[in-house]
Amino acid sequence: MVGEIGLEPVDEFQPPEYLAKEAGTRYAITHGGVADYALVSEGTDFGIVGVEAGKAFFKITVFGDDLPIYTPYIQRPVPLNKNPSAITRMSKMIQAVEDWAVEYEKNNRYECAGGIVVPKVNIGAIRGGVPWKITKTVQQCAIYVDVRITPVQEPLDVREELRRLMDEAGLTGEVELYVFRPAFEADENKAAPLRQAITRAHRAVVGGEPNQPPVGTSSMWRDLNCFNEMRIPSLTYGPGVSVGGGIFRMPIETLITGSKLYVTTALCSQDRK
Repeated sequence: MVGEIGLEPVDEFQPPEYLAKEAGTRYAITHGGVADYALVSEGTDFGIVGVEAGKAFFKITVFGDDLPIYTPYIQRPVPLNKNPSAITRMSKMIQAVEDWAVEYEKNNRYECAGGIVVPKVNIGAIRGGVPWKITKTVQQCAIYVDVRITPVQEPLDVREELRRLMDEAGLTGEVELYVFRPAFEADENKAAPLRQAITRAHRAVVGGEPNQPPVGTSSMWRDLNCFNEMRIPSLTYGPGVSVGGGIFRMPIETLITGSKLYVTTALCSQDRK
């Protein structure tokens, strides 16, 4: 499905060259591509996943001195949060975000029938100054932070936490939420026939019960969210884990097993009537 791995628009990076999940599964659903159930065929190490994390992207901008200072006139030593350059000040904010991320994932761990979500945090980009003129201190520096969230979290609460970090670091700047894609979990009662069909197929093809899925496979954003958001009971199940975990290949026999499992699941499903 196109759009599954999104290029989220921000700053000058705008559609149509940078278009995220507005194209793809959610578009298909809202334009007639509906069903009683949806099986999302992504890697879960043959475990059944019924929940995925949402995501909130933040642009955190730190301000330096209003007037740039020419290199020969820079005075040292000064505390990091008083350095005239926004880039240097940002180092204090980066440390604050990294420390906060440790507690954030512990405090917001979410467990449900569909799996476990451990919401992670990643500083994915930084912008400040221009490489072709580095003779003066920089007035603004921004980091772009990927914060995963659970079905019970609100993105504006996360924004307030990040603003608090900036205040505690003694910095001035802005925290902007520029992407929000909520988390959803399957209604286990409504998804029960699909779970039963997958389980019967697993027993027939692999043997035994489905594996316990790795936590990472229920802590990311996948198309499962689109279906469950639109009230189509959906579960994720498939071979492999994820390239995001550093695994970029899987044995051919695993793919063949996955194909057999999907066919058998379809055969185990009930007629709509």
